[in-house]
Amino acid sequence: MKAVVLITGAAGGIGQAICAQLIQRAMQLVLADIDEKPLVYCRNGAKRA
Repeated sequence: MKAVVLITGAAGGIGQAICAQLIQRAMQLVLADIDEKPLVYCRNGAKRA
C-alpha cells in the first residue's frame, strides 16, 4: 500500500522541493496551495516522473 502525503503550500519553493523528493520515493501526493499556476507545474512534473 502506497503512503499518501498531503502537502500544503505545495506551490512554494520548499513545497516543490518536498514534492520532488516524495515523487522519487513513489508516494502518492495530495497537493494544496492558493497559487494555482506553480501547483499545476508541480503536478505536471509528477506525471513525468
